[in-house]
Amino acid sequence: MLGQTCAEFGKKWLNINAEKVNGGKVLEVSLQDSILRTIIEKMNPHSYIEVGINEIVSYYELAKYFGSNVFDVVICTELLEYVRDWKKIIRELSNVLNVEGLIILATHSPEFEKRSEFDYWRFTLNDLYNMFQGFSIQEISKSPEHEVLFAGIKKEIWLADISNLCVFEVE
Repeated sequence: MLGQTCAEFGKKWLNINAEKVNGGKVLEVSLQDSILRTIIEKMNPHSYIEVGINEIVSYYELAKYFGSNVFDVVICTELLEYVRDWKKIIRELSNVLNVEGLIILATHSPEFEKRSEFDYWRFTLNDLYNMFQGFSIQEISKSPEHEVLFAGIKKEIWLADISNLCVFEVE
């Protein structure tokens, strides 16, 4: 059910921003296989790159590998909660995204059950608003089950001070 909810949110924002995907450059970073690949490929992007857990590219060095201001759309699903330095991931997503580019994000809320010893963080809606200060927030919402948070965000400028966020470390 959660995978379907994530796919519906992603599909909605890809369709709203079809002009960024069609002929554009799309990057997807996740710990799991893409739930949006089929939808993205049907939209004819210029390039579509997936970075997963088994990739050579480090999540922490996306800009070093791809360069800055390269992608029109960046998708990040079920990743932030599993990395120790999620702030660096947010910076990397911002760095590789073009100005006026779109980030589609899904992450776990405090209501989501811990899955593994590497499941570190839970975020609130307020955390996502704070995380993306300086961006044009198009939508931040919770899944109907309240376990997953979604964000559709457009890059304008990077001004956020994310040092004082209230996040929940999973014990």
